[in-house]
Amino acid sequence: MEASLYYGITLLLYGVIIVISCFTNNVTTIFGFVSAFSTSFNVYTVPGLLYVLGERKYGNGLHKNCFRTFMAWFFIILGAVVFAFELVSSILEL
Repeated sequence: MEASLYYGITLLLYGVIIVISCFTNNVTTIFGFVSAFSTSFNVYTVPGLLYVLGERKYGNGLHKNCFRTFMAWFFIILGAVVFAFELVSSILEL
C-alpha cells in the first residue's frame, strides 16, 4: 500500500471519529464503538478473511482443506457476533 493512501485513510478515519465526537454528549460511546469494532475485527474477522482470500488467490486445489475453510468462515461469523455483543455491552454501560 502506498504511504500516501495509508496516511490518507488513517487521517480520514481519525477525522470521522473527531467529528462524531464533537456532536456527541458522551465520548465513551464513540470509544466503545471503536474498541468493539477493532477488537472483534482484528482478533476474529481478519485471520479468517485473510485465510479465505489467500486460499482463493493462491490455492491450487491440491491442499484444499474443508475443515480449515469452515473454521475460517466460522471465525468471520464469530467476529460479527462478538462485535454485536461488545457494542451492546458498551451501550448498556452508559
